[in-house]
Amino acid sequence: MKELIAAQMKLVPDLVATMSRRYKILQQILLNQPIGRRSLAQQLHATERVLRGEVEFLRAQDLLAIEALGMRLTPAGARLVNDLDPVMTALNGMSELEDLLKERLGIPSVIVVPGDQDSDPLVKRELGYVSAKFIQNHLKDGDILAVTGGTTMAAVADMMPQIRLPNLVVIPARGGLGEQVETLANTIASTMAARLGGSHKLFHVPDYLLEEASQSLARDPIVAETLNKLRTAHMVVHGIGQAM
Repeated sequence: MKELIAAQMKLVPDLVATMSRRYKILQQILLNQPIGRRSLAQQLHATERVLRGEVEFLRAQDLLAIEALGMRLTPAGARLVNDLDPVMTALNGMSELEDLLKERLGIPSVIVVPGDQDSDPLVKRELGYVSAKFIQNHLKDGDILAVTGGTTMAAVADMMPQIRLPNLVVIPARGGLGEQVETLANTIASTMAARLGGSHKLFHVPDYLLEEASQSLARDPIVAETLNKLRTAHMVVHGIGQAM
């Protein structure tokens, strides 16, 4: 793929630039839909006049639809973004960084999202999108999925596509009281289960307990059931932020 992209850039550089621009428009709509043209122009640092022509072209190709609340991708548009993801990763040089990280860390797979989430909040939504796609591709009906809390995990839950895995069980991998409810592991487990068409369990315990209290709670039948499912989880998804 890298060799093909390099050849295309030499032979038809305008084609690659146009493809990148239109992919970015479709991707931003996917991450923020429904979104108005003015908001999209601000996200892309483009003028509405320039964007209008691209939007009309993409609508004519049946890749996006314009509704009262804003623009959305059509199923064909969403599929195209999904198909182009690996191509664009190679184009922007991320695949080389992914290969380097795989080698340095000794792990089989790495996905790198470009950008700085400290200065651009949309980067976290893109991270949520690629993470949700990875999770969906590796889950099977009947699996147990364990999730932690935090803003990154909330973005993953937000971007999870609607599918149906009726025998999937999503459980919180940690407790938590006193945080924002949207970023609690219980809330994220509930949201993910709804998106994935499965069921969920709740884990009503504080994140930090003294040893004696922890052992006492672990004997509670409901807590014990969740802990047993956690020990046999097929996939655990967690952020790497600080858990205060």
